Amino acid sequence: MSRLARSELLKLRTTRVVYVLAGIALVFSGLVAAIVAAEEGLDDDPALGLAEIAGTSGFLALVLGILLTTNEYRHGTITSTFLVTPRLPHVLVAKLVAGGLAGGILGMTVDVISFGIAIPWLNGSGDEIRVDGQLLEAAGRLVALYALFVLIGVAAGAIIQNQAGTIVAAFGWLFVVEQILNVIVAVLAEGDSPIGPYLPGGALAGVSATEGDLLEGGWALLLSCCYVVLLSAAGAAAMTRRDPV
Repeated sequence: MSRLARSELLKLRTTRVVYVLAGIALVFSGLVAAIVAAEEGLDDDPALGLAEIAGTSGFLALVLGILLTTNEYRHGTITSTFLVTPRLPHVLVAKLVAGGLAGGILGMTVDVISFGIAIPWLNGSGDEIRVDGQLLEAAGRLVALYALFVLIGVAAGAIIQNQAGTIVAAFGWLFVVEQILNVIVAVLAEGDSPIGPYLPGGALAGVSATEGDLLEGGWALLLSCCYVVLLSAAGAAAMTRRDPV
């Protein structure tokens, strides 16, 4: 298994689009941090508030996870991968390990960029971010969020196995289907949608959120991990059922 994981990490390191997506995520998070710091838009919990805002570029990590699985289907190299490793679920587990590590590293880099820009600026303006437990919690939430986005992308790619189709399905679910469901349920309930925090997008948002109707960080993290497990199981079943070898 360690050999497979190292192989997947090598594929990541030698794929140009990975660096493009990471660069866009870092530039975006840096710009967001600069804008927030300039406008002094953080209130009671500046560190957690900044982490929540920086987490908005997590959708790029989702694309990264999708590419980690579907690139091989797109270029036809998945057949040789399966010939080398006939136990197909092991291939998916290796991709999940590599994806989780890549997402965590990307999250840590976003931490450095976002807080490196915002902390001096905010401290100079009186909206201080202290290097304390709250800052560590905020940084940890970002790392977990990016890792989860990559893992869900890997699992979704294993289920659909088509690059464009997986990207459209993932973004369609997060930004269209969930919103429609929330509107319908809200109308029926004559208030806020009670299911929103428990849907995949709501659970992911709750990992870095500090307020609102979302689940608290720990519960959101647990629910997001459950979605990763369920989607991964479905992905392993799909890979076995549609074995191209």
